[in-house]
Amino acid sequence: MNNTFLRRLISAAAAGAVCLSLLGFSAAAAGKGAAADEPVPSANVLQIGDVTAYLVGAPARTECDSGAAAVSESSSSGGDDFLARCRGIDWGYGYLDNFPNPQAAKSLYNELYNFSAALWNNPNDYAGELVEYTDLADNVHKSMRVLGMVKPKVSMSYSDETATTVSRVYYLFRHDHPEFYFCGMTILSYNSGQVAIIIEDEGYLKGAKRTEYGNAVKNYVKSSEALVHNDYTRTDYQNALELYKKVMNGMSYAKVNGAASSEPFAHNILGGIIEKSGVCESYAKIFSMLMNYHGIDNVYVGGIGSSESHAWNLLKLDDGKYYYADSTWDDRGDDNGNYNQYFAKGSVTFGRDHRPFDPQMTYGTFLYTLPEVAAGDFDPNGNYRSTNSRLIDFDKSGGLTNRDIKTLQQLIVRSGSYVSYYDVNNDKKVNNRDLKELQRLITGAKA
Repeated sequence: MNNTFLRRLISAAAAGAVCLSLLGFSAAAAGKGAAADEPVPSANVLQIGDVTAYLVGAPARTECDSGAAAVSESSSSGGDDFLARCRGIDWGYGYLDNFPNPQAAKSLYNELYNFSAALWNNPNDYAGELVEYTDLADNVHKSMRVLGMVKPKVSMSYSDETATTVSRVYYLFRHDHPEFYFCGMTILSYNSGQVAIIIEDEGYLKGAKRTEYGNAVKNYVKSSEALVHNDYTRTDYQNALELYKKVMNGMSYAKVNGAASSEPFAHNILGGIIEKSGVCESYAKIFSMLMNYHGIDNVYVGGIGSSESHAWNLLKLDDGKYYYADSTWDDRGDDNGNYNQYFAKGSVTFGRDHRPFDPQMTYGTFLYTLPEVAAGDFDPNGNYRSTNSRLIDFDKSGGLTNRDIKTLQQLIVRSGSYVSYYDVNNDKKVNNRDLKELQRLITGAKA
């Protein structure tokens, strides 16, 4: 596939269309369940041997400026601690339980992860895979080189419904894993259960380039460690806000001739990290990756902002509830500290100009059912420590144990100063009463 043709595909996606059609659904069928103001995905049908495939792509998030060698199939992350830390709650993976064949869907998701982790860790040049096909629109035999062909280990039936499932699994995987920047918007979705990832940038095939990009991503993420305090002297709200500021202060909105950029980097994490600019998809994916790395539960969201395609985030804060955040619209091009118009907002405030996609939609506009969102905005001045066991898990073991009591005992002996995070019973003091309350909570947790 030549670069000129690919850029036409990406431009079409950015305009709200979905590239060609490798799945055989009409635009009308693809748009079923979509409102009139939403981009309607479409697909072109290709015949690859006796298999039908559909070239589809996610409608790029364009409305974002309102606020101002072969890869081994069996390879895994290779023990890469960075990739392990970048795994979040994988909300999309969990949603696969709602699919007709969740075992096969999860198998495809896992193979997508294995392929992507192997490519991330592969320092060598990679040729991709050649796909021969017949474009049924003109009945002409053609070929294209794809980044990779991934198939589940659990077989799927040959059907158009399978092709739809494949595209949905891919986009859920892509939402969960922003670190895999080379997994772009455009894919071949097969009615046999396979997915081919289209090459959006030839640099992704070069080992030296991937190493350069990977190192830049790691350095960017690890530079955020100085901003986040996981010693219980800060709330998740405070940590998330620091990460939110980092995203906005490090990039600007990417435009070409006054319109949202259709460059591949503008729609993935490389935009903000390397090019220092991107559209809302880049903003949201970088913020999601940072929260994943630091253990803040979050969910990537695609939908309609004002009247066009947009992307933002959900994050779980210290009261155990989910709230919305839109770093693109909060980025006003300055550093005045006013970041709260769209940060940690409930559904009432945020829903005035944001509407998520939903599971009734198709291709790239398909979105999982979101976790329940708090109606009101988050109160950063609340005291949540006695109700959120994770916040008093002082030894960070993942649960309340007697080791947390020992940690608290040592703190009381070492310092007589008041540290609010260790004030388990909220009496504005840190003393033996907190030990008793912590013991009560641990006993209750074991009951």
